[in-house]
Amino acid sequence: MKPFTKAEIKNAQSVSLVDYCQAKGIELEGSPENPHLKEMDSLVLFPGNAKRQWQRFSTSEGGDAIKFVEYYYQLPFQEAVKELLSPEYKLNANQHLSQPMPSSPFIYQNYEVKDFSHALRYLTQERKIDPRIVTCLHEKGYLAQDQRDNIVFKWKNQLTGEICGANIQGSRKTEGRSFKLIQRHSTPGYGFNLINGQPQSLYFFESSIDLLSYCDLHQGNLSNKWFVSMEGLKKNVVVQTLDNFNQLRVKNGESISVPPSMNFCVDHDEAGQNFYDKYFKNYEYCHYLPPNHGKDWNDELVFSKSQEQVIQKRPNQSLDISSSTQYFETAPPYYEEEVER
Repeated sequence: MKPFTKAEIKNAQSVSLVDYCQAKGIELEGSPENPHLKEMDSLVLFPGNAKRQWQRFSTSEGGDAIKFVEYYYQLPFQEAVKELLSPEYKLNANQHLSQPMPSSPFIYQNYEVKDFSHALRYLTQERKIDPRIVTCLHEKGYLAQDQRDNIVFKWKNQLTGEICGANIQGSRKTEGRSFKLIQRHSTPGYGFNLINGQPQSLYFFESSIDLLSYCDLHQGNLSNKWFVSMEGLKKNVVVQTLDNFNQLRVKNGESISVPPSMNFCVDHDEAGQNFYDKYFKNYEYCHYLPPNHGKDWNDELVFSKSQEQVIQKRPNQSLDISSSTQYFETAPPYYEEEVER
């Protein structure tokens, strides 16, 4: 077979895998931003990413369109290029990546105030989160208080350092529930997240407060971990985080791979169990970590703090927390300049 030119290879690499799969009858499921193969839900596509259009997270394999055809059909390189340039499926050398539907860019609605007392009171007194953690993250710009005394959890894109979304939590309860809101046009696939050191393990939570509660309970054991709130049970957040994890590895001169461990610290209920069982149970590096007491990790924290109080009240006993002092000292500042409204 005649060797292909560099231009032909480049065109084959850039063929849209979404279009290719549709033409070949390969069924896709999931969101338009990150569809996955119906027959192989660990193989996820990334429309718009020319260099890495797909990845199978169970094996760390992935790459461009040529790599996909080589992998899926077990074809040699030359045959894979020929397949992608074939007019049989209405794919040609001028066809490039299909872009997802354009979405409005996120613009942070900055209604912050300097006062942080209401947010601090709610998180420390109502939710029992260590004031040192709350104050540290407020000073680094991860947490804020708005004009209505709500708590603002700012989402960070760890690749760019930019704010890519935010969720709002009320500091007062109305009719038994507190106000909750995700700011308009917050970037899909993201949530409130914290990196401490060089991440080797990923931890996923259903809410920002659960994330902070877990960190409080595990002070002194937070190094080299990435904590992510899905703001619910959202597979696309897991997929996006895995993609960002590997992009960070490449940026640091490391090879692409699955993380040594992925931990799902979801609620101790049927929905959390089903989410884990459906998507992640069969991967040896994935672990199900529900709380032992109560429904969520804040319940676990509140229970733990209540037990500490009981121990402290006992005669001739004391609780040593002197070693539990590490909480995000190594995390970078959230942003350098004030974000405009």
